[in-house]
Amino acid sequence: TISGTTINLWLLVHGIATIFEITIGRNNCISELKKVIKKAREPEFNNFAPDRLKLLKLKNPINDNQISNIQNLTLQDYKNEYDNVYLMKDMQKIVTYWSENQAPPENLIHIIVEVLDIIGDASK
Repeated sequence: TISGTTINLWLLVHGIATIFEITIGRNNCISELKKVIKKAREPEFNNFAPDRLKLLKLKNPINDNQISNIQNLTLQDYKNEYDNVYLMKDMQKIVTYWSENQAPPENLIHIIVEVLDIIGDASK
């Protein structure tokens, strides 16, 4: 269920360069965003729980011509919050990352989605 003002976000699935759009409410938690992402990526994302998704907010959203700049990054690049990404935490609300008066730039990728395996490493 969408909670609060809606927001449209573009996401990139790391490793396969799939780009897709999600609409969610600013008062929804990141854990709810993960459920929406999992549903949007059926049947590809059918075989794991939503908590296996790791979401990384790009501080500087990119266009689809810049995907190659981030496709070669590995999970180790995100152990700490570098200048280019924030780890999105499950209990935080969307509004934590995009306030009510801040609209994400249109037609740019805002979030990188990584699928973690059972031991927590990014799948290759």
